[in-house]
Amino acid sequence: MKNTLFAIATAAAFASPAVAGGPGFGIALFDEMIPVFGPGILDFSTPGIGDFYADMGMTISSTESLYLGNGVSQGDSGNFDIEGTQGPAFLSLFSPAAGGTVTFTFDGPVNFLIDLIVTQQGGTEDVICTVTTLNDGVIVDTEILTLPNPAGDPDGQAIFRQWNNADTFHFQLAPNSNRILAFDYIEWQHLSCGIADLNNDGSLNFLDVSAYLAEYGQGCN
Repeated sequence: MKNTLFAIATAAAFASPAVAGGPGFGIALFDEMIPVFGPGILDFSTPGIGDFYADMGMTISSTESLYLGNGVSQGDSGNFDIEGTQGPAFLSLFSPAAGGTVTFTFDGPVNFLIDLIVTQQGGTEDVICTVTTLNDGVIVDTEILTLPNPAGDPDGQAIFRQWNNADTFHFQLAPNSNRILAFDYIEWQHLSCGIADLNNDGSLNFLDVSAYLAEYGQGCN
């Protein structure tokens, strides 16, 4: 145990400024998926699709197949009339998936920012979506979003939303919501640095070294 603690403390003491400054970030634009899968309908239960961002700590699952769109500027495959905000691509629940659920799961608690895009395509009524966040299987928050139809905006209207301190995020369309709901620009901030973060404050710094020295002095084994 002492050798393990020494290695942890050494790593914390000599961590690069980028690591020592705080927990890590991840960003998914979905543009990264277009060269691999091309635009079109994707089954997110297929290996390699839902875990495309797994090396960054995020996996995606859905009760329905999702549409990977390439945006208006890149040909608008599927005629969704949507352009992503940070790049043309987006991921979408579309009209056949009324009541469908998309789940974003992380390997630890995160602060989660997402751009939800709604468009005129698919009808004139609002999009109604229930968002449920969980941390370690316990519900943190439940919110019903009503996303208004963006009349006269053919590229879709972006609505940024953020939820904090959860590891699972469910987005479920209301059964009578037959509109398109697109996901774009997902950003997350990990709130844990792993076993090297001895005092669990989300950062690797001299306080972790102090925690190590305290345990070492107590003869922890």
